[in-house]
Amino acid sequence: MTEKNWGMRFNEFPDYQRITKGQKPEGCPEWLESNQFQIWQKQGLIIWNNTDRKIESLHGTDALELLNALVSLDVWKSSGVSITRLVHRFEMNLPSRKKRKKGEPEPAVEKPKGEDVYEEIIHLPPEAGYELIELLESKKQIITQMAEQEKKRAQEALGRVYDFLFEISHNKELREFDLKNQIL
Repeated sequence: MTEKNWGMRFNEFPDYQRITKGQKPEGCPEWLESNQFQIWQKQGLIIWNNTDRKIESLHGTDALELLNALVSLDVWKSSGVSITRLVHRFEMNLPSRKKRKKGEPEPAVEKPKGEDVYEEIIHLPPEAGYELIELLESKKQIITQMAEQEKKRAQEALGRVYDFLFEISHNKELREFDLKNQIL
């Protein structure tokens, strides 16, 4: 029997272990580097590919999206499971470093062009899809709770940003109002 070149696990809670120099977290792949220990210990779905020596973690929302994609699409059955992440790519054209002549206008600065794309972060063989579905289905209730907590935290953070912006605007208005009263 051949050894699998990939693996997965689910951490219901962050699994931070005290590790001394030269040690590795319990159960991790032998190739795992110290800068990857944090990923191994995160809450959520942990997936790794031994061939590429890549490891990734998916939080609740991402794990639910993966489960929905695996259940609704069949392309992974032939080409394998592609774990992707939405990234924003942009291209910047750096200005020329050559000196301008006197009186020559400054070159126009181009605004960076960008696009949102899904970038593959890890690829697993087709047989991994069946095990992923099984694992994610068995943990679906926990994953759904994680996703709800993530959404709640995001909304709270956005609310704090709006409150902060409102406070700045309100304080500016008060300063301007006080300045007008002092002039009169």
